[in-house]
Amino acid sequence: MPIILMIMIFTAMISVGVLLIGPMTKRGKTVDTQKTVDGAISSIISWSIANNRIPDATLPPSVTGFASVAGNTRDAYGNPLVYIYDSNLTSPATGGICGRQSTNLRVSTVTDNIAFVVISAGEDGIINSTPNTSQAYGGTVAVSPNDLVKWITLEELKNKAGCYGTTQGRLKILNNELPKMCTGSSYTAKVYAEGGAPFTGTQYQWCTQGTLPTGITATPGTVCPAWSANASNVQLTGTAPSTPNTYPITFMVRDNDTNTAQKTLPINVVSCGPPAQPAPPGAQISFFNNIDSFASSKPASANTVRIDATAKRPLDGYTRGWPEPVAMPDVVKKLVTERWGEYWATDKSG
Repeated sequence: MPIILMIMIFTAMISVGVLLIGPMTKRGKTVDTQKTVDGAISSIISWSIANNRIPDATLPPSVTGFASVAGNTRDAYGNPLVYIYDSNLTSPATGGICGRQSTNLRVSTVTDNIAFVVISAGEDGIINSTPNTSQAYGGTVAVSPNDLVKWITLEELKNKAGCYGTTQGRLKILNNELPKMCTGSSYTAKVYAEGGAPFTGTQYQWCTQGTLPTGITATPGTVCPAWSANASNVQLTGTAPSTPNTYPITFMVRDNDTNTAQKTLPINVVSCGPPAQPAPPGAQISFFNNIDSFASSKPASANTVRIDATAKRPLDGYTRGWPEPVAMPDVVKKLVTERWGEYWATDKSG
């Protein structure tokens, strides 16, 4: 093959190689940038699940900001990533992740509730989407086709966080039961809620369904489907009726993000028997010891309970054997367990 022809072929190959290097380099940086954005999103999701909130845009040394959580926040071209988010999701006090069902953030290409957006400028180094800086935002992000833009919806984030199970942060009523009422006796009980997005502090809106026992009122006493003014709990007070009965009452609660929860709690009115009588004058109780000498020198007065827990030896004038430790019979344990709610028929929590 003539040398001149070989030189021409070699030159052509070099030219083709040069022409390919540019697109291949650009493609490589695009792929690397996509990986960087995906990595940042994965880090945000993992951190958010662990904290029931998404990071904000505060800069280091803050550990709750995007820069600290995401780690690498520059794309393959060296440009900083932009992080745009809904501020309602940055605090459990405003619902966190599991406590909300809507956001104020949208993107121009979809109508979903958006939790956060991550944007890379790409090769030109200019963010053409709006807004173009990291910030909390309560509007629609205008997405530019010139940028690499990825987002996570609230629904996606809640599914990844397991918000539809028993995850902490969901709005729920705390009580599993109400104390029993003793017929004809005064009664006080409270129903509490937690999670979700409270209106202020620990306040929610409440309503009830069902007929309360005669003589008992609920505060707030709004009947569903209407909702009460903001309140920390529902308080039941009054005097129980004279006839035993069971009253199933459904309590419903709503938060500031329109999440709702409900629970039906039966109110059991029972006959508790005669009230306990006071101990007779001079009554005494001795635990594991004798109080003979103390009792002889200090005559007991009415309703006295004396406990002597000091060690006694022959040098102290005590020569009798020690009594066996007091043990509750199984039949008594069973009776106490079965009637525990009656013993505590009145709310003692204050």
